[in-house]
Amino acid sequence: MVVKSFLNKTIKYFQNKLYEKWRYIYLALDINDFAFKFLKKDDSLVISIAGKENIKEIKKDLYPQFDPDQDFFKQYVDRIGDDSFSCFIAKRDTRIVHYFIVFENAIDSPLVKTPLRKSLYSDKDAYLGNAFTVPSERGAWILPGVIVAVIDYLRKETEVKRVLVLVHQDTLGAATFYEKLGFRKIEDATNLDVLLGNLRFNSLKN
Repeated sequence: MVVKSFLNKTIKYFQNKLYEKWRYIYLALDINDFAFKFLKKDDSLVISIAGKENIKEIKKDLYPQFDPDQDFFKQYVDRIGDDSFSCFIAKRDTRIVHYFIVFENAIDSPLVKTPLRKSLYSDKDAYLGNAFTVPSERGAWILPGVIVAVIDYLRKETEVKRVLVLVHQDTLGAATFYEKLGFRKIEDATNLDVLLGNLRFNSLKN
C-alpha cells in the first residue's frame, strides 16, 4: 500500500507538471477564409517585415520592456533575417512597439516540440509564433492589424494554405480573440489526455 501510494503521488505530480506545461488550445485558419476587416485603419502604425538592420532597434525599444517569460525569445531576435521565419514589426512614431514571429513551415518550427499530433499539420501550414506588444500600446488593436498583414503576405508571397496558433489555457481571452478573427479550435489536438490517463490506470493495477 505504501508503494502504491508513493507511486500514485509521483504520477499525480508528473501529471500536473505535464498539464501545466502543455495546457494549450490549438487553433487553425484557412487563409482563403480570412475576412477580418478593420472598421477604422490606424495610419500612425506602420507594419513591416524586419531585417537584420532592425535588430538593434528591436533590442533598444523592446528588450527593456520584456517580462521574464519573454527572455527565451531573444534567440529569435538575434536570428532575424534567417530563412526559417519572418519577424513582423509595428512602429509608431519611429519606435518599435510590437513584434510577431511567423514560421512559414510549421514542420520547421517550435510547434513540433508540442504534443500536437503530427498528422494534423503539414509543410503547407504556417505557425504564428511569439508576439509581444509594449505595455503602453496594449489594447490599441495592434495585434489584429499585424495578423492582417501576415495573412496578406502569406497569401501573396508563399504557398501556405493554413495558419496555426496555440494559446495557453490560462491566458484569458486569447482563444476567444483568435476565434473572432476566424480561427477555429482543433479538436482532439493531442494524445496527452489519453497518455496520462493510461499511465494512471496502469499504475493503479500494479
